[in-house]
Amino acid sequence: MDDSGGSGQMRPIPLGTELQEIIAGLNERADFEAAIRGHALIEGTFGSLIQTYFRRSRDIDFETNEARQESIKKARTDFEERGARWGFTRKITVAHDLGIISPKLEHNLSVINKIRNQGFAHSIRPVTFQATRPIDIPRECEMLTLHDAYNDTLEAATGIKMSETYRVSSEDHQIFLADEFGAVGAYVLFNDEELLTPRGRYLVAVRLAWIILEAQTLILQHRKS
Repeated sequence: MDDSGGSGQMRPIPLGTELQEIIAGLNERADFEAAIRGHALIEGTFGSLIQTYFRRSRDIDFETNEARQESIKKARTDFEERGARWGFTRKITVAHDLGIISPKLEHNLSVINKIRNQGFAHSIRPVTFQATRPIDIPRECEMLTLHDAYNDTLEAATGIKMSETYRVSSEDHQIFLADEFGAVGAYVLFNDEELLTPRGRYLVAVRLAWIILEAQTLILQHRKS
């Protein structure tokens, strides 16, 4: 059963002004719509990352171990044949098993998915981020890893130091990514006050997950070997 809440097809990745408009839009939405749309933003970028990884895996040996290479080929074949039906949980499992995402990012994506599905999408009653039924949403939001979540994930699965290709600033929770030609960039900002509420923590987690997934996609596109 597909638990992604969507068709599983790849969506265009929003960049620059478009991303800022989406983030601003999430802040203005009621809790239910913010939860669903935030998840959808990540889902599209996550799908593009996996698609890019499998496409590049035909040209680049991400693993020297034969057994691991075979695992990549098997997952790639399954994705090419049935990827449109992969649910969000399936994507998380495969991405983590192949080393595409780090354990911290896997954790955050799983929590975001649980909040979206069990807390909002499958509830028959109106739900807010303060709700404790059908799941305790404030408790789930407290489980999200936010401070420094990007520090050990931006380089995951690539082995490429971000400083070699991108400029990254985490001062005051600001992140700016730009390739060496200045062709692609994204900017995310959050303040500590947002982390005081379940809704704020969820939306910050969405922004950080987006920037990590986007950065990894860009790195894979640039990777030579």
